[in-house]
Amino acid sequence: MLQFADPVSIRDEVARLVERLEDAREDDRGSPSTQEPSEQQRLTDALANVLDALQQRERGTDRESGGREPTLGDLGDHAIDLLARLAGIARRMQMSDEADALYQLIFPLACCVARGGGELTHIGLVVNAAAAHADALRGPAEFAVLFRMTDDVFHAVSPRVSDAPAGSDTERAWRLLIINRAVVATRTHQPALMKRAFDTLIEFAPDDAAGFFRQGMEQMESLEYPAAARRVMQSYYDAEVGDRRLH
Repeated sequence: MLQFADPVSIRDEVARLVERLEDAREDDRGSPSTQEPSEQQRLTDALANVLDALQQRERGTDRESGGREPTLGDLGDHAIDLLARLAGIARRMQMSDEADALYQLIFPLACCVARGGGELTHIGLVVNAAAAHADALRGPAEFAVLFRMTDDVFHAVSPRVSDAPAGSDTERAWRLLIINRAVVATRTHQPALMKRAFDTLIEFAPDDAAGFFRQGMEQMESLEYPAAARRVMQSYYDAEVGDRRLH
């Protein structure tokens, strides 16, 4: 689903998935809920409006108004929240495939916001959605696409996230994004991307670096990584783990 990385495609995919939910409701006329259908429609309409606004911001065609316009980041946060709530409705309907698909759209949506220059604050939802995408990918080429998208998200994270207090949920989500970015880079088998992600890991999540490189070396032994990728992992392992053993 990584191809849905623009507001129009996301809006169309949401409409397709919500139509499935509506069809299921029509087939289940004995449903006890009388509020969720209107809630579902309200969320869908609101999300369509936000995605339209995101598209206009990307194209620079939004119209000025007399009041304060929400930032691109504000629009993105609102859209992420709406997607998560729609996924929750699908989950309550026991339509797990549709719920997963709606939830996973959070990640390409975040990429749209990032590419447009917006800041991301709902990072926990984004990190979880990105991890779901990673679980479905195979091959270095697909992981290279995922890395570019994850890199966009990383650089768009709001200072409110990156400067969050240690031990908070936000700080843990920030660290997990950094670690996952390094994992994705490793799976691209591209030394240049690995070095970029590894340097970031050491800079922003130093307490997690040694453990990451230990596990990385184990993966190098158990999986068939090319020699160039193995050399990169070995060099960082020696620097971050080997040196610590000497002190």
